[in-house]
Amino acid sequence: MTTTPAPTRRLLLHMGAPKTGSSLLQSFFARNVGELAARGIAYPALEPLEGALGNEATSGNGALLARALMPPRHRVALSEAERAAALERLDAALADATGDVLVSSEWFFVIPKLEQERLAERALRHGLRLCPIVYLRRQDDMIMSLYAQEVKKAGLTEDAATFCMHYAQKDRRLNYYAVLQGLTTRFPAEDCRVRIYERAQWVNGSLIDDFLAACGVEDLSGFDRRVEKINVTPGRLALEWMRLANALPARTPAAERLMRALRRLDGREDSPGPVLPPRLRLEILERFAGSNARAAREFLGRSDGRLFLTPPPAPDEPWQDIATLARGRMISGLASAIRGVDALFARKG
Repeated sequence: MTTTPAPTRRLLLHMGAPKTGSSLLQSFFARNVGELAARGIAYPALEPLEGALGNEATSGNGALLARALMPPRHRVALSEAERAAALERLDAALADATGDVLVSSEWFFVIPKLEQERLAERALRHGLRLCPIVYLRRQDDMIMSLYAQEVKKAGLTEDAATFCMHYAQKDRRLNYYAVLQGLTTRFPAEDCRVRIYERAQWVNGSLIDDFLAACGVEDLSGFDRRVEKINVTPGRLALEWMRLANALPARTPAAERLMRALRRLDGREDSPGPVLPPRLRLEILERFAGSNARAAREFLGRSDGRLFLTPPPAPDEPWQDIATLARGRMISGLASAIRGVDALFARKG
């Protein structure tokens, strides 16, 4: 009995995970469509690439496709008509390609397993095999980055400790061994590219070079690398200011203008330390220590079980609660005063 050989062409599915530099990579892809094509990798415009070309935070050329594969009740799921259109655009891109095809979106990290398999079957019909590329970030760092994103973009009012510890307990996608076990169950292990979001583990210390190497690109010269760091996390003080602003009732024009101004604050230079104390970060890392060690041994061939090389925080590492900072107290007082002014306006209205 003969078996059909696997296709040599690949659908390179960049899945994130979230908070692993995807927006920067997507800006790089959009700027280098021609250079990638010269190396046999198509980056099709399954949706407009203008945002990525402008160094804006985007969800990649595969965002609509990933959303088309979400369960109907998911908050970002598309309508049936939109789903059909997204799949039609994918089919057209795969049919036109003569080499590999790169599709990128963090949303692929959360699409159902069955939809991943169906996507692989769709690629196979066009003569491509699906090859997932996934980056893993140390859990404490990922959760703290997600907290900052929720404060900036989703109006989060919870404090950092409450949000982060709850997230660590509920999100199964932080169990990296289970994530990789699922991927290698659905796809051949040799087709799964597992990379670590840690500068010390990147090729040439560059996320871009590391991703290109994961795709099998040998010639790393000639690319347009004029991409900026995108979606920068604010410093702790600016982030706390935004969180307090999120809790303000935006009933008056003055309060609304103030909140918009607070959310525009660039706090990269203020208090750059982590939002969680060492004790809680170590608690998160301990929660996933066994999973990380198994993932390192079984999927990366590391006998020492080290998935991440950056040392964990020391239990006695200096850390100061934002509430004890002088500027932090000033922010709290300002927020209380604004609430009083807003309530006065509301009563007059």
